[in-house]
Amino acid sequence: MRELLKDGVRAEDIVILSQRKLSSSGLEGSSPGGLTIRDLCSDEAPAHGDRQIDFCTMHAFKGLERRAVIAWNMAELETPDLERLHYCGLSRARSLLMILLPERERNAVKRQFERNSAVVVRALAQQPTRA
Repeated sequence: MRELLKDGVRAEDIVILSQRKLSSSGLEGSSPGGLTIRDLCSDEAPAHGDRQIDFCTMHAFKGLERRAVIAWNMAELETPDLERLHYCGLSRARSLLMILLPERERNAVKRQFERNSAVVVRALAQQPTRA
């Protein structure tokens, strides 16, 4: 996150997309890059502030887009329904797509992109594993 901000990407141009709601994403209460997470799926989402980054489920973000999309908590990558959801979520990036996932899932993501080659991926980074 800090690298994106340092490279000139504004916080309001970034969204974190997940299959899961914020409460079960592992990000609730965290401050990536020193930013507060604003849950777009919440009825009580405050107006966007300077030190906030948006979070949304892939399903709820359908039809919207952002300059930078960070995909978080991708799992079950080769089931047809989730593959369509991933494609829908990942294609929301206008300029930059960053996918954070466990090492063991990288080949499945590569196969998805080979089948659905509409999105250019700048980086595949390993999502930290929980003990």
